Amino acid sequence: MLAFFINIVMRFIEFNITEGYKEVTSKFNQEANPNDVANLIAKYRDLVNRNQVQGNERNIDWWGKQGWESFRKYVDAKSQQTSQTQQKKRKKVGKSYTLKETSEWLIVVPLDKDASCFHGKGTDWCTTKPEHDYFEQYFRDSSVTLIYFLQKQTGKKWAIAVHQSGIDEYFDINDRSIGNGDFAEQTGIPIDTVMKYVRMVDDKSTDVSKKADASRETMIDQLDQLEAIIDDLGRSGSKDRSAEIETLLIKTHSTDNLKKYMYVVANDENNPTKFDQNIQTLVASKLPHMLKNVANITPKSVTILVKNHPRELSELEKFHPELVMKAFTDNPNLVPDKKSSYEIGDISPQLQKIFIQKDPLWVIALENIHPLLEQQKEKIMTAWFKKNPDVYAIVIEPGLTDLEFFQQMSQEEYKKSADFYGNESFDVFSRESVSLL
Repeated sequence: MLAFFINIVMRFIEFNITEGYKEVTSKFNQEANPNDVANLIAKYRDLVNRNQVQGNERNIDWWGKQGWESFRKYVDAKSQQTSQTQQKKRKKVGKSYTLKETSEWLIVVPLDKDASCFHGKGTDWCTTKPEHDYFEQYFRDSSVTLIYFLQKQTGKKWAIAVHQSGIDEYFDINDRSIGNGDFAEQTGIPIDTVMKYVRMVDDKSTDVSKKADASRETMIDQLDQLEAIIDDLGRSGSKDRSAEIETLLIKTHSTDNLKKYMYVVANDENNPTKFDQNIQTLVASKLPHMLKNVANITPKSVTILVKNHPRELSELEKFHPELVMKAFTDNPNLVPDKKSSYEIGDISPQLQKIFIQKDPLWVIALENIHPLLEQQKEKIMTAWFKKNPDVYAIVIEPGLTDLEFFQQMSQEEYKKSADFYGNESFDVFSRESVSLL
């Protein structure tokens, strides 16, 4: 009997959905070409089936009230965004210009962010980090053209940044600045050949230079378009999210426009807004103080915030304690390095405990530690020193010395540093602090 009623209910729901599509299709046919309407409705149903839309945006009747033009803009913009699953499955090669390719070398100029990240994977170059906008700052805003030298057989990589001013910068895979002579020596490419590629990029009459300038123009046009749409949204008084705006934000990585957009649709920390991961990633990396205005914060967003803006963690935990705790409980590896301790503010006792469980040295690294944990400090550090018999002291305040935060020192190293700097020039937590002589 229960199965019978469930079947009746499901048929009723399916009937209402079908009727809703029929009514909205009929309404839209009066506003646009029926073929265009049919194609867009099909795209929309596919987005719904793939769970790419949420809330009212899943309701075709709601879109019927918004009108054809709003529906068209939404579906067109949303269709350009890739789902998280699609992003994992597909490598974004992006647009680039190949200066030279042999069995040994690929020498390429990235023309967009995707190409920079793809070809620069495995390097420390800031222009290859998806969550940051360094590529846009160099390429789009400062008209710096990058040349990536990729050694196919060894996997080693080098880069040259060609500035409009005529200055050229050379970098190894670890983002260390090197001279052009060192560059030629390390790559094995003659300096005359290296400079030939630099001149090709610098010469405004070459094909690669023209393509780079065209790509910059496209990126600048996207910025202008984005700013205009956000201004229109702000003037409308609407607080509804815009897929068109979010698609352009993901493409441009524009911090200023992201800030304007967030102030329009998510400027109430007491009534946070849900966002897809792509937008959360931008907010966590560019506007960490506004992540508290996001309702569905993911562990990935917490990871980005802690890695890049650890001092914002305490503020985020105040507004979303359960989400933050879940992120660290599910993945204790989110706990940052102790060298970030001076940036970690007043986190909860529960979070302090997770930090200490991950690395006992957090018991001396954290400020304003909870009294119950403070009582356990000697016990925790006694156990730690017993497991590390070669360590005599840990630097907790290097002062004006060349020592580092939480540098571990043998007794001999401590004595040498104390003799050189003066034992009052820096602070340590030593074995003597826990009565271990």
